[in-house]
Amino acid sequence: MFYGISKNKNGKDISDYDKYTPWNAEEFSGKMKYTLDNSKTFEIFRDFSKKNPKIYNENLEDISNNFNIDKTKGNQFFIEQTGIDETLFLNTMTICQTETVLDNTKQNVLIQKLTNVVSSGDDNVSYKKTIDKLNKKLLEEVGTARTTERPINIVEDEIKKLELEKSDLELCKANMQNIENEEARAKIDLEKIENKLNVLKEIKEYKQTEILEEQRIGINKSKINEYNNKLNELKQNQTNNKFADKKCLNPVVLLIICILVIGTSVLLKNKIISLILGIILGIVFLIDCYKYSSFKKNLNAQKENSIKCSKEIEIVKENIIQCESEISKDRQKIEERRTEKKQYIINKYGEDNNLDEYMLEEIKEIEEDIEQNQKEYNEIILKENTINIEKSNMANQLEDLVNKEERLQYLYEQKSNLQELSNAINLAGQGLEDAYKIMKNTITPKFTNKLTDIIKTITNEKYKNVNFNDENGLTVELENGEYINCSRLSIGTMDQMYLALRLSVLDEVSSESMPIILDEAFAYYDKERLENILKYISKQYANRQIIILTCTNRECEALDNLNEQYNLVNF
Repeated sequence: MFYGISKNKNGKDISDYDKYTPWNAEEFSGKMKYTLDNSKTFEIFRDFSKKNPKIYNENLEDISNNFNIDKTKGNQFFIEQTGIDETLFLNTMTICQTETVLDNTKQNVLIQKLTNVVSSGDDNVSYKKTIDKLNKKLLEEVGTARTTERPINIVEDEIKKLELEKSDLELCKANMQNIENEEARAKIDLEKIENKLNVLKEIKEYKQTEILEEQRIGINKSKINEYNNKLNELKQNQTNNKFADKKCLNPVVLLIICILVIGTSVLLKNKIISLILGIILGIVFLIDCYKYSSFKKNLNAQKENSIKCSKEIEIVKENIIQCESEISKDRQKIEERRTEKKQYIINKYGEDNNLDEYMLEEIKEIEEDIEQNQKEYNEIILKENTINIEKSNMANQLEDLVNKEERLQYLYEQKSNLQELSNAINLAGQGLEDAYKIMKNTITPKFTNKLTDIIKTITNEKYKNVNFNDENGLTVELENGEYINCSRLSIGTMDQMYLALRLSVLDEVSSESMPIILDEAFAYYDKERLENILKYISKQYANRQIIILTCTNRECEALDNLNEQYNLVNF
């Protein structure tokens, strides 16, 4: 009613729900009223086929939603009201026959439970066993620096081994980095030389097309030289063909002179002189006429030759001008094509500081540059091939390095997890030890005092003081003052001590006066022990509701003998 009923088997053959479901009825539900110490009354209705009950206050108002609801366990109303969960309730307020029926073979179990209650406050919690379990867990699941072949040792050994192997492979990785750097530099150099080769080949191709223009320019230059030579010859001929000196007189002038001389001689009346003069002058006249005739012929010939030379000179000069014009046009074409080619090369291959220099080189020089750069290109290609072979040889090693790094990362995580687990176990152990010290100083004295009161009461002071320490465990003082180990007590006495001590825990677990449920808890008590324990419970827990479930009248008879009031409900 308080905590619901589980439909999970939880390791059992059948779940509690299936176990307790009525065979011949569809209805499986219940309703209960209870009152807390603050006098507030509540009513629960629970349909066990459903996870959550309905809770009503004293005004019958549904207050189910006022409490937290766990997805697995359902409404947590009773835990919030009392601070007690189902496990604690079953371990303290509810005691069944199976928990008290112990034969001689189970005596050690009972002693352990008593010791657990005294030392830890919970009969199912043993400090020593818990510490041992923690140590065992630490040893088996983690290991220590002094162990071998444990998880932490295996991981650390493998880490050391892999770190050494990784260190060696790191050198290989560094070499690979150097090789990759060399490869990168080689690619850059190769790209530069390849680019340079392309530029030189473009220039060579251009130069080959430029040869025709250069040849045409050369032809025109040759023509100009020929024309200049011819012009010089013509000018020389023109200079050499100067008009001959005039070494004779005009025949008309000479004839007049002769007539005047002859006339003068006649006037002198000297015939001989006149005759001689006449003959001489006749001869001179004839000679002068001949010379004058030759002079005239030469003069005409020179004039004709001079005119011819002047015409030829003009023609030669025109030819020279025409050749120079053709040369100028060809030069202009060459410059234009060179500029276009230069810009094309720049656009395609980028700037080159030596481009202007290459453009001015001869084809032979360019071919020599191409040959030299091709040689360097081949050397770099060979170097790249060597680098690729080295990289290929290192590839498997580097792949192994990657695998080792991944494995190391996994091992580091494993080690970290193991260290966290170790820290958690050590922290739990330290916390347990600290709690145990507190328990020994606070709870244990309280329980041993409580246990002393219980054993004195239920044994009519046959046994007195009860003590507990780590070395001797639980000891009891006899009437003669001797201390004996609890294991020497009878099972019946220890059974009473265990029951009473467990009930005494009620005051420690909750401020609420929780009910006590005893389900066939006294089936194996004799009459004296039954009356002693019922007397003790009646006095110590008079303020609590005590429910005794039994199939006999022994409890009623004992209560009647003790004059204790009780309500009897028969089913």
